[in-house]
Amino acid sequence: MKTIKLFFITTILFAISANSQITKGNWMVGGSGSFKSTTSETIKTGSKDKYTYLEISPNIGYFFIDKMAAGIKTSFYYNPYEGAYNIGFGIGPYLKYYFLKPEKLVNVFIQGNYLYYENNNNSDGVGYDKFSSYSYGVKAGPVIYFNDSIALELALEYLSDNRNKTLIDNTFLMTIGFQIHLIK
Repeated sequence: MKTIKLFFITTILFAISANSQITKGNWMVGGSGSFKSTTSETIKTGSKDKYTYLEISPNIGYFFIDKMAAGIKTSFYYNPYEGAYNIGFGIGPYLKYYFLKPEKLVNVFIQGNYLYYENNNNSDGVGYDKFSSYSYGVKAGPVIYFNDSIALELALEYLSDNRNKTLIDNTFLMTIGFQIHLIK
């Protein structure tokens, strides 16, 4: 019990002195994870299907001006359904903006991104169907700084995926992630 109290007191003391590194010239590495449930619509037939995904998205970014970073985001996902599965890898640019001053312990961000995916679908349990897709996304939410370098991000995200112009996914999801801000 004393260890838990000591942990919380130490965390609070570090948080009181936290000063985020969202200024020009700093780097940021981290990522987020999400569990999402989505509805897909086939454009020609209008049929709709529901799917669930587990996704991990590492990223690296550079603050080219104060409070704004640009970088590369990757994404790995796994989608099980009805005895089969779909896996994929995506990569693309992102732009992230923080609204509050760097001295704040809690900040708010918005991020826009584009990802290009290579996908493998094992729908029949025998072989893979390969296809490409792309995704546009916007997410926003609070950032909580534990110290000068480590931040926890909570966000709501909207994604629009287009698979070979035959299937469109529109998804709302919650993500959780960590960012490590590297001091110059």
